[in-house]
Amino acid sequence: MLTESQGCAVLKESFQAAGYDIHDNFAFSEGIIRFHIDGFDPATRVGFEFITTEAGDRTEISAEIIGQIEARIAQGELFILLVDEYEVESAEELRLHAERFLEQVALRRRNGQKV
Repeated sequence: MLTESQGCAVLKESFQAAGYDIHDNFAFSEGIIRFHIDGFDPATRVGFEFITTEAGDRTEISAEIIGQIEARIAQGELFILLVDEYEVESAEELRLHAERFLEQVALRRRNGQKV
């Protein structure tokens, strides 16, 4: 299993390779969505959160917050990849999650569609 720092490093590398200006531990606060996002580009509103027990994410990020993030993604207002540490077994698998997510964001933006 990946640690918080290992997972965030993999995700940050993937997002930066796609051209995003990732800020670490970004303090995000909009409506009920209030937490420190592991990596976020405020200009494009694209980022990632590697949810781990180690970082206390399960306490900080409630089901209600996740629901609001997903609703905002569906509306095309915010693009945050949420990956639980229990969903990936390796850095390669995590990288694949990031690449798929980033491809979808790029595709929908090119087509003027909302995510």
